[in-house]
Amino acid sequence: MNKQEEILGFNDNWARIIGVPIVAFATPIIFLNERFEEGLFIYFMSFLVSLFYTFILWQGNRRIIIICRTYFNTIGHERKRLMVQGIAVLAFASITFFTLDPIICFFLKNAPEEIYSNIISGLSACLFNSLLVLSSYEAVYFMKRYMRSVAETEQLKREMVQSQLETLKNQVNPHFLFNSLNTLVSIIPDDKEVAIEFVRKLSKVYRYILEIKDLELITLSEELDFLQSYIFLQKIRFGDNLVIKLNLPDHIMQHQVVPLSLQMLLENAMKHNIVSTEKPLHIEVSVGKDDQTIVVRNNLQLKQQVMDSTGTGLKNIKHRYLFASGREVETIVSTNAFMVALPLINKAVTA
Repeated sequence: MNKQEEILGFNDNWARIIGVPIVAFATPIIFLNERFEEGLFIYFMSFLVSLFYTFILWQGNRRIIIICRTYFNTIGHERKRLMVQGIAVLAFASITFFTLDPIICFFLKNAPEEIYSNIISGLSACLFNSLLVLSSYEAVYFMKRYMRSVAETEQLKREMVQSQLETLKNQVNPHFLFNSLNTLVSIIPDDKEVAIEFVRKLSKVYRYILEIKDLELITLSEELDFLQSYIFLQKIRFGDNLVIKLNLPDHIMQHQVVPLSLQMLLENAMKHNIVSTEKPLHIEVSVGKDDQTIVVRNNLQLKQQVMDSTGTGLKNIKHRYLFASGREVETIVSTNAFMVALPLINKAVTA
């Protein structure tokens, strides 16, 4: 698919090959009151004139549509694009008629008088042809977008289920259970109160995952409440080898995020990086510029080997944020740090 086909949404070669003659054939009958019984030569001459006009208008309007869709290609500019596009199409039709009509009349000055069109009928035909072309392309365009939107919605649902199942699987997999039980066993003799709190936090993690399984968005406050429990479990396990800082202001707490997105980023950081006394892992969760993003940053000290992973976690997060907010998840990798910026979704905007 070339660039023009991608912009238009389909290959319109056959539409032009078939559409131009059909519209040219019908225009003299509809607007100029031509009839076959008045003479085949007269209608044929009118058809040639109509074919010339239709071809010029179709090609010109097609170019206007491509330019407008290229220029107004961001979300939220549809109304502006349609307005500019409509004005440009009508202006082009009027300019084309008043430019070509005197030229055609000059060359047909010796032709039968019946093939001449009055200004109102000729201009009406040009405007009708232009609007017909515009509406046809827009109908196909919006139908394609609707079908793509439905497909993306279904894909998002599948990815959400896959992401939730993967997160749940990661929490209940043998490694997590083995590590949690080992940690619990090790702290019971030393501090029963901490052991009891460990079990409570572990229960809270499971309960949260089950409660949000059908939610697309959740407030940052609720996500952080769960995250604190998850961090508690990991801090008990890693001790001072894991340093996690949450630097988030209160005024963004009612903004929304994709459920489990912060937890998955923390989990990935611990999964792929060394966490040891010699190399403590530092993770910071903070607010980005203009309070528009949540930034998760960790120092980069990659393990030589990591446990098997499907690699779909961050990909799913990116797709879900793009669908929910229309904004991209940004990832930045440097020589000593890895950073992910999650868009904050304003509750008032999404309502």
